[in-house]
Amino acid sequence: MKIQEKRNVWAIFLFFLALSTCWAVIQPVYGVADEPQHAVKALAVSHGSLSGPKTTGQSGYPAMEFKVPEAYSNTTLWQCFTGNIDFSPTCTDSFMSRNSNLVPVASSAAEYPPLYYGLVGWAGWLFPGPWGILAMRLLTALACSILMALTAMIFVLQKRYVGLVTLLVAATPMMFSFAGSINPFAPEVAAAFLYWTTSLSVCNQSDNQPSKKILIPLLYFAGFLFGTIRPGSFVWLIPVTLIVVLTSISKLSDLRIGNFWHSTRHVLTSGLIGTVISFSWFIFGMKNRNLSGSMQPVGGHILSNMRVSFEKTDDFLRQMYGTFGWLEFNAPAAVSLLLLALLIVIYARAEPLTTEVRISLLLTIAFVIFGPIILEGARASTSGWGFQGRYLLPVAVGIPLMIASRTRPQQKQIYPLCIIAIIAIIAHALALNHAMRRYFTGLSKPYLWVLHTSWEGIVGLQVTLISILLVFVSSIYLILQLRSLESQSMD
Repeated sequence: MKIQEKRNVWAIFLFFLALSTCWAVIQPVYGVADEPQHAVKALAVSHGSLSGPKTTGQSGYPAMEFKVPEAYSNTTLWQCFTGNIDFSPTCTDSFMSRNSNLVPVASSAAEYPPLYYGLVGWAGWLFPGPWGILAMRLLTALACSILMALTAMIFVLQKRYVGLVTLLVAATPMMFSFAGSINPFAPEVAAAFLYWTTSLSVCNQSDNQPSKKILIPLLYFAGFLFGTIRPGSFVWLIPVTLIVVLTSISKLSDLRIGNFWHSTRHVLTSGLIGTVISFSWFIFGMKNRNLSGSMQPVGGHILSNMRVSFEKTDDFLRQMYGTFGWLEFNAPAAVSLLLLALLIVIYARAEPLTTEVRISLLLTIAFVIFGPIILEGARASTSGWGFQGRYLLPVAVGIPLMIASRTRPQQKQIYPLCIIAIIAIIAHALALNHAMRRYFTGLSKPYLWVLHTSWEGIVGLQVTLISILLVFVSSIYLILQLRSLESQSMD
């Protein structure tokens, strides 16, 4: 890559890392949904404990006990400030210790695949307490940022620079919130970004491809991660693979076995590997099948459950853009409206898309909207209600990525890259400020929260302000790099 191309990839990496870090700093200890369960699991796996005595965990879910530092034992800490959007997380300060004595603590994430947890958990042993929580969060943020930078690299190598700003639109504040927590959800979505982009690039035989020495290994790496980070990922991996394969059929002759296999063999193989790993773990490694808990009792006819799930469709879609804390408060409506508007602009200014790509887009949209109706309707009858709209992000991010991956490289840019980036950054800033206002002052308090703080954050207000400054600096650097791209394309 040229120097300018490398700078664009670094700009994406630094922006994602800075914004995820800021989310990691502002969210209270155990203030993100299910973080206590994942923190205990991470500590256990990194210490060599893959299983423990069976017990009953949070809200009656099946769980296992692991011995971890006592500093992490108060897994109900979040209950002292949730339930009222004006309650301050200050109440957590007196309960969070730094005691390193080992005690048994239950985790309902005990049967999840160990890859992610082994990556982040070791840092929690080094700094028992709030700093350990932050360290594990930062490792999650780093992992997500690396995967997003690799995704950006594919677009840069293809000279599809609109893909860079598409990442800012597709990676919603909900993803950044979980990238700043101890939870495998955001790394799963980041792996989905890389899988979507590499598989679409491999299937797009009509364009000049990046070196296969880079692209093919990244495809298999992404497929492996997509199927390994979280349990049950085969539910998303199978439709994503099939949709990508559909986009590669540009004419009837491609349906011949030879042509079809030649253009899709790596995608199908990578998807199969990830699916086999994910399905095998789900069948043989998860006896309780506890994927997301059950907020309501098991029961009901599948059709009546599907009707109830259909009535929750708007809530599921809203959750993809941002429902923070323990599903306690939503991102401002302007956030989703701005990002949706940018998605429409990207689609409207795209090169003419083939019929196959348009059909694939419609199928993806249909899956995102109607998939939960079937999935949750069937699941509620056997496992109870517990589906969250954010679970669909690994599939939903494919909508803008398909558009960006199918635009033709051009010497003259037809997209206002800087304007799209600035609007997307504003949307993310609105969501971030909304969360900071809730935690530091309360949502009924003045909008300029920094002047009315009643909580200083898990590691102090100064660190929070530094993290905000890093977001601002990384945003400016990203905009300047996009501006350089636009200037070059106009020459």
